[in-house]
Amino acid sequence: MYHWLNTFGTNLSPDAPIKVDPFVPPVVGDNTLANFTTYSSFRSGFYFLVLSAIGVFLGTWGEKLWAKKSA
Repeated sequence: MYHWLNTFGTNLSPDAPIKVDPFVPPVVGDNTLANFTTYSSFRSGFYFLVLSAIGVFLGTWGEKLWAKKSA
């Protein structure tokens, strides 16, 4: 994510109608650019991703325990 923000924040078009200095927005936190203030944080999609990763881990771990118990 940081690489993506760095790439698109520092490779600005010289032909753009609004001229701003190159910048790298934070992954988490607030940022002010001209008169715009943005705030980024983890939202529900991130937490669903973490829960699904935990579910996959527990599922494969439980599968191995069940196979070992059955054998």
